[in-house]
Amino acid sequence: MKTPKIIMACMAITLCTNLLFAVQPNKVDAATIARKMVAKLSKDITLTDSQKVYVLNKATDFHTKTQNANSKTDIRERNNLKKQAFESYRNILDSVLTTDQKNKLLSKQTEQMNKIINKHKSNK
Repeated sequence: MKTPKIIMACMAITLCTNLLFAVQPNKVDAATIARKMVAKLSKDITLTDSQKVYVLNKATDFHTKTQNANSKTDIRERNNLKKQAFESYRNILDSVLTTDQKNKLLSKQTEQMNKIINKHKSNK
């Protein structure tokens, strides 16, 4: 009779210990994401140093806003906050990029979209 109680107690202790010391998923901070984003953008369209600094600050703000939006429980509110953050970031890019840079960026985005569409079509 004592054996099942001892086994149950050991299992409960093991479970509680695992829950307490479980590894939390690594959350990447907004600044790290923004640096990678600006590095890719700079590689694609060649940003000037002043553009890099400005876009980096705004990209960090963008990712902070989207991470904060992810904490919202209401899906509509979360999506609206993300949409507002994206539109704000997009407007900032439009204001800081030259016409040539905008055209290169649009070309890269179209190319990427076509790759995704073609990959999707080939999977069917």
